Amino acid sequence: FALLLHRFEAELPPGLVARIDGAMGKAVGASLARRLSQSIPMNTNIELMHAFIVHYYGHRYRDEAWIEHAEREAERLLAAYREFDSFPEFNSTTYYGVDLTVLGMWREHARTESFRSAGKKLESGLWRNLADFYHPGLENVAGPFSRAYDMEMKEHSSLGVFLYLALGESCRHLAVVNCETSHDPLIALVGVDVPEDVLPRLREFGGERHIRKSFRELCERDKPGANTHLCRAEAWIGRDLMIGAMSGSRNTSGQLHPATIHWRTESGERYSLRLLRRAKGEQWSRHLRGVTFEAKAAERRLEAEICVRSDEEIEVFFEVSGPCLEPAQISEDRWSFPGLSCIVSAEAPQPAVRMNGGRLEIVYPCRSGPDAWSRLRFELQLETARL
Repeated sequence: FALLLHRFEAELPPGLVARIDGAMGKAVGASLARRLSQSIPMNTNIELMHAFIVHYYGHRYRDEAWIEHAEREAERLLAAYREFDSFPEFNSTTYYGVDLTVLGMWREHARTESFRSAGKKLESGLWRNLADFYHPGLENVAGPFSRAYDMEMKEHSSLGVFLYLALGESCRHLAVVNCETSHDPLIALVGVDVPEDVLPRLREFGGERHIRKSFRELCERDKPGANTHLCRAEAWIGRDLMIGAMSGSRNTSGQLHPATIHWRTESGERYSLRLLRRAKGEQWSRHLRGVTFEAKAAERRLEAEICVRSDEEIEVFFEVSGPCLEPAQISEDRWSFPGLSCIVSAEAPQPAVRMNGGRLEIVYPCRSGPDAWSRLRFELQLETARL
């Protein structure tokens, strides 16, 4: 609505403009009530949208209280980012796309220089965060992911659109249609602003590297004031292999991806592996208390420890995606996938191995009771066919 009004108000029927203004008066008021009450905590992408609509419509309606609130929000967001140069919603392909879209609105449609300046600093910082974990050859972001739906960047994300607009026709294939495609007109209207020194890192693989980054997460289901746990994300990135690991998180969300692997075969086929959990018979995406992860990434090595304290019957599992997968590839101490061999050391119950909708699952049941496994440990040593 803000972009419609800013760019096309003169072409809209007056009655429609009045309806938009009436709706946004209610929406901004409700967003302020939510923010001030902390009844439902705001994740990063929502914080950025909240600050923008209060700022934009505060100026449109000449509401000084809204204007002052938005300026305070911008200052607070920038100060929080600067603690570790990171957002709580860290390394999320889905929400980075939303963040960059909204920060483009800050850049293009802010009504004060202070608000615009804060947005530009956050936008350039976010591009640097993305470049740290992005692999141009694999055309994907290394994990771990604080919030994710899918391991593939082209799913549930508009980042491919940003890369296409930033890098040109060679990346057109990244701008595929997915559930985030509704952002595309907004992205086209506000444009893409990538720092010049970041562009080469998005175009070409810069060599093997090990990245460590701290951030304060938002644990949505914990009490305000006690829900910003200090976390560390790290990744080892090689030419055909990426490993991601997270420690310190206490998030109950199933969107947390604390241990991840991406790889590419000699023929160019791409695969991924992620560590998840779920209550037996349910989806992994629900909030679930009593399961925590501590993971580490090193050169061709992934370690993970899972602590389970739950009255529910929990399944901890590795999910593998890619072509030509089958349960026969899994043995007790070695997982042999196309293009990747994993030597596995596990302190865990006997797994069940099965296909689920074209994806391979290695499932470790953690039952309640005296014979329950409360702590599982895994060490994966990885070898690719293209070392």
